[in-house]
Amino acid sequence: MKAGTTSFAALLDTHPQLRLACKKEVDYFDMNFELGVRWYKSHFPLRAPGQAKPLHFEATPYYLFHPEVPRRVAEFNPDLRLIVLLRDPIERSFSHYRHMVRTGKEPLSFEQAVAAEEARLEGELDRMRAGRLAPAGFGKGGSHKNHSYVARSEYETQLRAWMEQFPRSQLLVLKSEALFEDPSASLGRVAEFLRIEPFQSASLGHLNIGQSGSIDDQLAGRLRKVFSMSSAWIEQEFGICWP
Repeated sequence: MKAGTTSFAALLDTHPQLRLACKKEVDYFDMNFELGVRWYKSHFPLRAPGQAKPLHFEATPYYLFHPEVPRRVAEFNPDLRLIVLLRDPIERSFSHYRHMVRTGKEPLSFEQAVAAEEARLEGELDRMRAGRLAPAGFGKGGSHKNHSYVARSEYETQLRAWMEQFPRSQLLVLKSEALFEDPSASLGRVAEFLRIEPFQSASLGHLNIGQSGSIDDQLAGRLRKVFSMSSAWIEQEFGICWP
């Protein structure tokens, strides 16, 4: 979430061998799983007679964080190829927070929200597994989806869960900042990973941009320490690092 997936999905959809679902975030494997696989498949376009079969894809950021999704996806299709965008964890957390403020789901300051996160997430997994509704206005995801500013930036835990279900060869992890700085290099990796023809265009627009703002330096320093172990693992495993 807040790592550029909207812009990335729009660019992937320009490739003649790739086809985006009828909406970017289908949310099947996380919040709509009870609707069944026929409902999920109905979101992907049919192939016209004589037309080459494209690779269908969708882009739902909550899949990375939801604890049930890796197993569900592996059971649906163990041969799927997975692409993950990772942004500087502090910048991602703050952008996530600003998005929640903008949508009316966050009344606290960023520092207050970070301090309140552990209490807000307590019991959320039990609520989700029991099928209980989230508070009004929060959607099915509740605080687990909306207020997990720090937890969703601790990438190691999330990626390890996926790597328990899928071989490393089916996982491509990209640095969000690198994608926007040099789209052609990242798209070259994507084309090779998906075994498709090279992209003809490397123009990456900035869609779904959040509001600007700044993080208190002391809070940023504390968060950098919180993320240090996870970030060190990401650098070791995928060669991705942030200042």
